[in-house]
Amino acid sequence: MLRECLGSLLSDSSDDFEVLVGNDNPEKPLSPEALGVCDSRVRFFNRARNLGELGNLNALLSEASGLYFTWQSDDDFYAPGYLAWARSCVERYDIPDAMQCSFRTATCFVSAPSCGAIEDELFSGPELLARHWGGSAPMMALTGMYRREWLLGIGGLARLCDAPVAAMSEYLLLVQLGQLRRVVYTPEVLVYFRVHEGSWSMTTPDIAAWETAAEGFVARALPIIQGPAYEDRYVLHYRRVLQHALGNVSTVLARPAVRPSWRRESTFVWRFAKTCFANSVKRPLVSAALTTSALFQFFRGMKGWIRSVG
Repeated sequence: MLRECLGSLLSDSSDDFEVLVGNDNPEKPLSPEALGVCDSRVRFFNRARNLGELGNLNALLSEASGLYFTWQSDDDFYAPGYLAWARSCVERYDIPDAMQCSFRTATCFVSAPSCGAIEDELFSGPELLARHWGGSAPMMALTGMYRREWLLGIGGLARLCDAPVAAMSEYLLLVQLGQLRRVVYTPEVLVYFRVHEGSWSMTTPDIAAWETAAEGFVARALPIIQGPAYEDRYVLHYRRVLQHALGNVSTVLARPAVRPSWRRESTFVWRFAKTCFANSVKRPLVSAALTTSALFQFFRGMKGWIRSVG
């Protein structure tokens, strides 16, 4: 899968980009020869110790040198023309803050057709985020192209739980994208998200990490949407932040390896509600109603999970 991911990038003939591969397994070092990828545009970083997913992602950001930066998992891949499109956006929109595209889920590698003329549009960050929440602008936060200086300025991906994984960090990045002034978006599918049995995100039973990350996410995301740029669509932004947080917890709770308990989940709901109320200074009555509604739906689902495991 890593070979396929790299191949989808290296089909671009330009030499104005670099690909950084962070290998977090000290026992299995990677090399160009082992992968059959002998290309000066690719740099390998074999970690002396496992940095964890989040540590590795942020280390790659610190090791980069380009004007723009994007993350990608080794099991996902790009459509031909992704880099060419990003390059054209830099020229046509005079160095925008970020660039985002649509994506598609795949179960295996597909040879996507070469992209022809790609239609795109320039948005403000809050406007594009509202379109995304509304369903008209699908995108994956990590695979967006961002000004590297901006990513460094916000500290890279935020740590939202004590686990080494980047749980919910990409969703916070999505909310932070709303702080940008000029973001280009295309509905063209240029990124592919691969679903497979070995994927951590599809199989992890670590409910404690996701519950902690959900709290950390709303603690960081809700203060952002209190700003004036989010005022026009405040209810939409607030509702989607809570749905993302609780939806990810619900997904993990529903997995066979997880045994929900009233005590643990009730404690989580109490902490989650306190965090929401503490970070909703704007329109407190509306925020409280939205929080109550979201948690009610979560509780309804929890009854079903606990009944299913006896």
